[in-house]
Amino acid sequence: MKIGIHGSEADRELAEQIGDRLKAGLRMEVRRETGGRFVDVLGAFWDADFVVVLLSKDTAPARWVREEWQRALWEEPEENGSRVLCVLTGDCRHPELMERRRPRYRFLDARGNSQPVVGALREWIMEARRGDQPRRFLPGDDVSAVDAAVLEAWRENAVEMPGIVAAQGPAGAGKTDLALEFVRRFYLEFEDVVWVSCAGRSAAETTGDVASLLGMKLTAGTEVSCSRLRKVMKDRRLLLVLDGADRVGHLELLPEGGWTSAVVTSRMEMGEFEPVVLPKRHVVGTLEPFAACRKDALWPAVLHRMGLPLEGLQWLDRQGGWMRVPGPVAGKVPLEWGRKHAEAALSLAREDAGEQILPDLFLAVRRLLERGDLASAAELARRGERISRLAHRMPEQVEMLRLVSEAAWDKGDTAICDAFARDLVPVLEDMGDVDEARMWHARISRESGQQMMLPMEMDV
Repeated sequence: MKIGIHGSEADRELAEQIGDRLKAGLRMEVRRETGGRFVDVLGAFWDADFVVVLLSKDTAPARWVREEWQRALWEEPEENGSRVLCVLTGDCRHPELMERRRPRYRFLDARGNSQPVVGALREWIMEARRGDQPRRFLPGDDVSAVDAAVLEAWRENAVEMPGIVAAQGPAGAGKTDLALEFVRRFYLEFEDVVWVSCAGRSAAETTGDVASLLGMKLTAGTEVSCSRLRKVMKDRRLLLVLDGADRVGHLELLPEGGWTSAVVTSRMEMGEFEPVVLPKRHVVGTLEPFAACRKDALWPAVLHRMGLPLEGLQWLDRQGGWMRVPGPVAGKVPLEWGRKHAEAALSLAREDAGEQILPDLFLAVRRLLERGDLASAAELARRGERISRLAHRMPEQVEMLRLVSEAAWDKGDTAICDAFARDLVPVLEDMGDVDEARMWHARISRESGQQMMLPMEMDV
């Protein structure tokens, strides 16, 4: 993109600051002109994508002719496909209509503080680059208590220019809160935010999550896929958040040059990124099990339908996304929340909402098993197993069957254990895990007289 900046000789320093910051952070081609009335000079800037007009007494016309300034600021930009940001830098007379916002024109009063000029322009540039694509990150209303100095340092290193910032510390130190507050404050200055929860995920799974959020389909190995993703992110102004990146393989996704910035939270030593190191904090009423659901969490409409209040939830996209649980009591999730979450997950499963709800199904099954509700967990897991099977996601299918089989075995429920173990054995064999398949085959009850043969046994 090309940027044109016009101002008076008195605003030369401000014009240079704006141009330097745009060239350093976004690597844009900037052209600066000073002197003369803006209505006479703007015609030379219509080859630029964005035009910044620094309006003061020196650049304002002595007599405002409506047809003249409307033509220069409103009509010609729309005809030429340019956008105009009119910045008032000093006291001067101007028509009130100039403060009206139009599709390709914006007005900013920067008489008291010129710092927001670059931020406002950068937000508009990102909005233009994004087009009609809905933004994934929609901030919540609450504000986390985080270190303002850290946020300012991250702003300089990841917002003003593309870069990688990191937070390192033990579980519960507040790394995710810090990353979330940073994204909430500065997400408008990026084309989009790609938030990925890496906790408990392999490098290959995390790579698939990032590709899914970027609308890409990967068929090659992890190394080649990471390289392809880095190339795609290099040409886009994104903010990649790797939350809980506790494996070295997760860091393969970090951008190398280009426009994309990244935020990494990890329990590993990350000295190469000069991370902010957070100590373990003791908070009464922490909510670690439900601190964050993975991507594609339950849809607000379904939660509302199940009678769950939506206050306190924070969404990453319009269909659901990362969310927090409101109202913890003494550090425990209310039983009502767990029940509603399971019911909503089951409701989505019955509607065949697709594989994007698998993380919620896993979460709900685990919560039901922790409460000892094996029957409800089995019903929910059966739905999840079917979705995994239809989506050809064998690891998720095995994990869903294994969860309930182990719980039923420990509880001594022969019927449920047999039902799930019989389905688990052939899937394990298909994956080549013969030892575990034999173990579950041996556990299956023989009281009914039915015998189960392992297809992979040697045919003598």
